[in-house]
Amino acid sequence: MKLRLLIGSVGILGLTISVPSYAALVTPVSSNMFIRVFSTVDGGTQEEQVDTQAWGQLLGPLSVSAAATATAHDESGAQTQTLTTTGTGRATWGTGGDSGTVEFRHFGWTAQDYSPIGAAYLGLSNGQVAPNWEYSFSAVADGRFSMEYNVAVLGNPFGLKGWDIGWSGVGGGLSLGNVINPTTSGVFSRPVFAGTTYTVDLTNTTSIGGALLTGHMSGDFAFSITAVPEPEEYLMFLLGFGMVGYQVRRKRVKSV
Repeated sequence: MKLRLLIGSVGILGLTISVPSYAALVTPVSSNMFIRVFSTVDGGTQEEQVDTQAWGQLLGPLSVSAAATATAHDESGAQTQTLTTTGTGRATWGTGGDSGTVEFRHFGWTAQDYSPIGAAYLGLSNGQVAPNWEYSFSAVADGRFSMEYNVAVLGNPFGLKGWDIGWSGVGGGLSLGNVINPTTSGVFSRPVFAGTTYTVDLTNTTSIGGALLTGHMSGDFAFSITAVPEPEEYLMFLLGFGMVGYQVRRKRVKSV
């Protein structure tokens, strides 16, 4: 009898802790990465570089990289100033597109000032606001989108602003930008509803004029989309634990 009760309890417990698996939580629609960097100095050169990559429906890793160096010389031809702006990015997805990571590295600039000759300008957007990363998907089931973020700085943080999180659904996005120091970390979370298409993006609008600075930042973002259990699944969960509790109580009463 005791053995039968034990087996029954284990069977019920096993039923209650089993998690339903979903064939697909989302249907990927499209994604792209974009970067534009530029550097310019008065009396010198202006350099700009753009890199972009995209896919539509077929999941695949994305990567972008760009670097632009501007130089200035005095009347004798001697180099007086060098400004280099750089940035790289990479994005990956888990199977089915319900999770993934976005990594940004070396976003920033390096300035070498031999003899100040006037204003300098560096930027990662060139005055045009375009997402550095964007992902669109359709939700198959009700659930929740969560993104962990961590932005770190090496060198002078001033002017490096950071990334803003854009979200097309309920609750809107989150501004992480801080021109003084973009260092930050946390979790961004929003609900998703079955049958709705969502777009999430990461946009950097870093630019600074009239300054010679050296500083770079990195951004790490990891997202997941999880389903919300149906009401009947909660009921089964509670019922299962109730039955286990009843059998344990019954066993104690019999042993008294």
